[in-house]
Amino acid sequence: LYAAYMWRVMVYIAVAEKGEVSADPKSYHFEASSISAEGVTDKDTIAAGTVYSEFFTITGSVTQRISSGATKSIELAKNGGGAVAFTLSRKAVVTVVVASTSGSNTSAFAVVDALNQVIAEDAGLTIVEGTDGLTITYTLEAGSYSIISPESEYNRGMRVYSVSVVEQ
Repeated sequence: LYAAYMWRVMVYIAVAEKGEVSADPKSYHFEASSISAEGVTDKDTIAAGTVYSEFFTITGSVTQRISSGATKSIELAKNGGGAVAFTLSRKAVVTVVVASTSGSNTSAFAVVDALNQVIAEDAGLTIVEGTDGLTITYTLEAGSYSIISPESEYNRGMRVYSVSVVEQ
């Protein structure tokens, strides 16, 4: 019995050293429409450092977009001036629903890593038009990332409706 126990411990240690053992996969979800609009007017600033779903952190200049008394989206400042930041402890699928700032506008969007390098989206998308909301999917390795509206010819920010992270 002792030998069987020791064998299991040794196998567990060997697998853990390879990074193959971890807690159950987790998922996180941010939905802009869940942000309270009470006492807030359209385009009020969300304080940098605000954390949603105990996972997503607001950095830089981000505003709350209100319509008909409810939050519809958050708006990230242009040229990378505002972001939704998060850190992955393992590989994950990240799904973002984004839009431009107006029905007739076009906005650039990106996910950047900790070195501010743009990460390619699974389908290669980099722009969004109108306000209908476009779903974009990334498969990302462990690391720190930010969703931004990068410097571009469009010279405007972008809206974020939701972000979902599902660890693999």
